[in-house]
This record gives sequence, structure tokens and C-alpha cells, in this order.
Amino acid sequence: MTTLAPSAFLASAATTLTLQDAMLAQFGNTFPDPAITRSTLAWSAMANEMEPVPERKHIQKAWDGVVILEQKNSLLLKATSSIDQARLLAAVSAHSEDPGSTLHRFFQLV
Repeated sequence: MTTLAPSAFLASAATTLTLQDAMLAQFGNTFPDPAITRSTLAWSAMANEMEPVPERKHIQKAWDGVVILEQKNSLLLKATSSIDQARLLAAVSAHSEDPGSTLHRFFQLV
């Protein structure tokens, strides 16, 4: 899913950032990575939230959870009737008929 691509990249980048910065500094490159800047901007536009704290930036779930919650809330706001809202809530409920369902796992923020 394209909405989670920035999260995956940013968690990976956070894991290697110290090493990357150290290696590039040897060649005089101290500029921020433009790919990280672009991905952070894309993530911020989807999440409407501040970035995870530095201690959690390497954990993809810390980035994903905020975007998934925003997507869930957006879907609920767009539901045109109480029946549509009930269906969405049932689909993401831990007590749905199939707790291993794709929607349940997608929206689970544990």
C-alpha cells in the first residue's frame, strides 16, 4: 500500500542514518538526505502528526500506526450512513467474525 511506503523507508533510514552520516562526512557531505526529507513530508501530509520520538524512529510500527489511524478515521468520516459506519467498525473490531481478517490486521495498532 502506497500510504505505508514512507513509513517503511523512514524506519529503515532511521536505522542506518548514523552510519550513513558518518560515511558521507568523510567525503565532506553533511547535507540532509533529500529522500528522507521527501518521505518525511509525504508521511506528514498523510499523518497530520509529529514524527515519532527519536528512540522509536527506527520502528516501522511507530510510523505506520499514525497513518493507519488517520486512514481509519477518514474512512469513518466518509461513511455516508450509520450502517456504513457500523460495517467499518465491525470490520476493524477485534471481535469480528474473522479476527485474522485483512482489515482487522490492517487497523490493529498494537
